[in-house]
Amino acid sequence: MQNVLLAGNASGVVQHWHCDTGECLHQLREDGNEIYAVEFSPDGRLFATAGKDQAVRVYDEVTKQLLHTLRDGCPDITSGHFNRVFSLKFHPTDPNLLMSAGWDNTIQIWDLRGDHSV
Repeated sequence: MQNVLLAGNASGVVQHWHCDTGECLHQLREDGNEIYAVEFSPDGRLFATAGKDQAVRVYDEVTKQLLHTLRDGCPDITSGHFNRVFSLKFHPTDPNLLMSAGWDNTIQIWDLRGDHSV
């Protein structure tokens, strides 16, 4: 998304701000969560959030609809996060992969095709 800043806060609010006008274009709330990380996908079609509730959420940028809530790992490989998540990064060329880092001292690689970390 061009000229748009994605911001999250401790009240669980995620806002899209237009950088040129300073206008808040959209906001949503993740009830019961504190947002510590936000990230646009490289192609701008998705955005992700993460925070206190240990989940990574992926939204459609156009509709702002929640597409994925990522919590669990792949059995026998990883359990997903078990503490707060403070960092997110989409893979630069594969829109199905998203990385997250948590206060549990783990980095999770999430495959959106399977809704779990790998």
